[in-house]
Amino acid sequence: VFARSEGRGVIAVVTSCSAAGWGQYGERFYDSFVEHWPAEVHLHIVSEDALFANDGALMANVSYWRLDHPFLDRHASDLRAQGKVQLEGDYGWTKNKIAAGYNFRLDAFRFAKKVFAIDAVAKRLEGEGGRLFWVDADVVTFAPVPLEMLERLLPEDAALSCLDRGDDYHPECGFVGYNLAHAAALALRRAERRHLLVAAGDGRQRRQRAGRDARGNGRNLSR
Repeated sequence: VFARSEGRGVIAVVTSCSAAGWGQYGERFYDSFVEHWPAEVHLHIVSEDALFANDGALMANVSYWRLDHPFLDRHASDLRAQGKVQLEGDYGWTKNKIAAGYNFRLDAFRFAKKVFAIDAVAKRLEGEGGRLFWVDADVVTFAPVPLEMLERLLPEDAALSCLDRGDDYHPECGFVGYNLAHAAALALRRAERRHLLVAAGDGRQRRQRAGRDARGNGRNLSR
């Protein structure tokens, strides 16, 4: 059951972290959320690890969901999809990144957890409309959060709200609002999933498999 403030629709928050992250910062995030956020706002904690014994409600406005996605299984040992191996045609490998052996822009495995967490909760809220806010699990809330502030941050006619940092740098994505009733927000979520597949090389692998299948069929037909 998701709380709905009269005239507002659902307002929910989603976050995600690993078991290690939960111990380092997640519990502090959780405690400060319970203390300062309105009871009408439902928090969804999503993790690839077992943070709690069971999925479902932890308290009236907090739920935990285990993230289980084939993408994560498929790339658990894929160094290229984790931004640790450069293949021909990969972009963004500066001298510093090559020296460090890591390119965060190509770490699809790490950032996939955020995308799939948002998507999983958004799907649970489909048909409810309202607003879903992603908040990084290392965020600490120090003062009460009014519902009216969340509405101002994401007006009904806007698809998305984020902390912009100008044209010369990418937005700060530790706090992002999705208007679940807006078609453009759905289109963005789809684009994020497609981008992950490209960044992880899934498209390349599928094309290679298709090419091998086609060549194999050709040889068979020629016999």
